[in-house]
Amino acid sequence: MLVGKMRMGWFSGLLALVLLLPGIALSADRSPSELPSLLTALRREITTAWRKLDTDLALAAHELAKVGLAGPEARTILRQLCQGNPVAVDCATVDRTGRMLTLEPEAYRAFEGADISGQEQIVRLHRTKRPVVSRVIHAVEGFDAIDLEHPVLSAQRQLLGSVSLLLKPEALLAGIVSSVMRDDPTHLWVMQTDSRMLYVFDSTRRDNGLSQSSDGPTLQRMGMLGRQIVRKRSGSGTYVVPTGGTLGSVRRQVFWTTVTLHGTEWRLVASPLAR
Repeated sequence: MLVGKMRMGWFSGLLALVLLLPGIALSADRSPSELPSLLTALRREITTAWRKLDTDLALAAHELAKVGLAGPEARTILRQLCQGNPVAVDCATVDRTGRMLTLEPEAYRAFEGADISGQEQIVRLHRTKRPVVSRVIHAVEGFDAIDLEHPVLSAQRQLLGSVSLLLKPEALLAGIVSSVMRDDPTHLWVMQTDSRMLYVFDSTRRDNGLSQSSDGPTLQRMGMLGRQIVRKRSGSGTYVVPTGGTLGSVRRQVFWTTVTLHGTEWRLVASPLAR
């Protein structure tokens, strides 16, 4: 399902470079002032979505512990898991050696038998026997994805393997972001703590997602403030945007917060835009 090495996109490399540049940022507050209601709503909705996925995966792991990781009953459990979570690309069982045994839906069964034992999230799950969430990694199916895995344990708490739900972060985030956005002009993005962008939304544009046109310019202007966003779980700050006009530059405010699942953090960042 997944290969071990993460492939960074153009926008990720750009942000990594931007965060190392000396700054035009004016400040980064020690703690955020009142968090915008937009970010509060976004954090709540993402947390709710993660909990639904996590709960369903935990239930699947419990049932698989009874019936095994392969066979018709295991396949039914995986099929129901995927059907109950439309953002899932595929669902799979992985044995103790890190080999994928059963995949659903049918279109992904060709990947049964693939060895994913070297992937970071599999190594971590085998070490801790606890649920894990990967960062974005490249799937053998040919796309970037996030892997949510739960261990499958015997009655004696022995590791039998794991159950996986693979999803594209933009598929999870697009509907959530759209549902919480207001009419106020706002630039909003979701990113990993390694500066990898997961989703970008500019309320003044129609083309949102991960396009260069929507995320590049603002990130280039953030300078040192970007480092604060990566390093701190929440905060607020300001940075200068050159206008090229008679005003010379304008100051913009940024707020950010964090959602976490099984130790993996996503930064949620919002910057109001001039009307």
